[in-house]
Amino acid sequence: MQLAAILTAAVTSSCLAGITPEAAPVLDNMLRWYSGVPGVSTVLVQKMEFPGMPAVETKTSVAALRPNMFSIKSMDDASGPMSMPSPTLVSDGTNFYAAMDIPGMAMWSKSAAPKSFDVDNLEIMQMAGPAGFVLDLVGSGGREAIMEEFEHIEYAGKDGDNDVLLLKMDTGNMGPEMAVKLTIGPKKSPWILRMAMQMPEGGAMQGMPSEMGMDFTDWKTLANTPEAKAIFTYTPNPEAKEVKDLMASLMEGMGSQPESGGGPEGLGGEQAEHPMVGKPAPNFTLPSLDGKDISLTSLKGKTVILDFWATWCGPCRKGLPVLMEIVESRKADDVVLWAVDLSETKSTVEDFLKKKGWKLSVLLDGKGKIASQYKVGGIPHTVIIDPAGIVRSVEVGFGSKEATTKTVNDVIDAIKSDSTVGS
Repeated sequence: MQLAAILTAAVTSSCLAGITPEAAPVLDNMLRWYSGVPGVSTVLVQKMEFPGMPAVETKTSVAALRPNMFSIKSMDDASGPMSMPSPTLVSDGTNFYAAMDIPGMAMWSKSAAPKSFDVDNLEIMQMAGPAGFVLDLVGSGGREAIMEEFEHIEYAGKDGDNDVLLLKMDTGNMGPEMAVKLTIGPKKSPWILRMAMQMPEGGAMQGMPSEMGMDFTDWKTLANTPEAKAIFTYTPNPEAKEVKDLMASLMEGMGSQPESGGGPEGLGGEQAEHPMVGKPAPNFTLPSLDGKDISLTSLKGKTVILDFWATWCGPCRKGLPVLMEIVESRKADDVVLWAVDLSETKSTVEDFLKKKGWKLSVLLDGKGKIASQYKVGGIPHTVIIDPAGIVRSVEVGFGSKEATTKTVNDVIDAIKSDSTVGS
């Protein structure tokens, strides 16, 4: 939910040193505006244009009412051209419902409602996209974590009567600086009107727009009334299957579908086997965060999990605690985790770990040479190496805690079983 959570990086002008003096009052005024209402509703509209094809428009209705009621529902025909399935996410204050209407895979789950709009622990909210941004505006939790996303916020001028802000994220040496442009209404009604990801100069494909954005339309304030609360209801489709965890079930279901072209799927679902699987893991020697040189050879005899990551990577920040928890529970099986940071400085990583309070073993791949040897194309990129030095599993991305825990533990169990058989 990184893009969804962008704006709350600027809680107040004193919270983020990278806010320019011109940007601070615009942000502060907007945040006061949203904090002064009990609830809001809006319709998010995204229009995508492809060369030689008609524009595709998607709409999502979003509503939030303090302290913990919210509704995120697609307004599109799931059978329409180039339609992308998106989940229905509803909290009625007591129960949280998540549902997906995919032909042949319709399913829903029910769990206790979150106590607030701080919903980062709900894995399915990763699929909410910019809709989750509305919860951040009305809510008050999780803002320190969101502030880690952006290094600099500046005033970008006027668009008619509206103010425009530019939020920038430093990606280190992994690629060009990322920026998000926010258009905010006039001072007396500073609704967020548009959020747009700016394509780096020269980074957009030929014929594609220079920015990919979403418009926030039809804003309304909601009062805490029975009429307003009626918005936050959900009745499951009687033809859909009830599951314990929608996100985990989706990952498993998608993994069982016939293989198709494209990039790797997220951790937790079956995917086309990575070319490194079954081959000897490339040896390396890298400096650890505490200044020691660590080689793969020195780890022989252990089951080694290498997780290629960076501090700015949202899915990495979600996935690493899960891997840390797994390794802690598998100490008796001689499993170790080394997080291989890509192209960041030692001080950047140290500051990040201090803020998080993580006790994590980190290797510094400053120039990305080891990542290249392991054919890392995207992060997080998790490699599991058996005690004999053979790559047993490669997973790219992060799906959910449940799916990741099952996948990694299954690989460790298989390695342990092989070891027992061979003894």
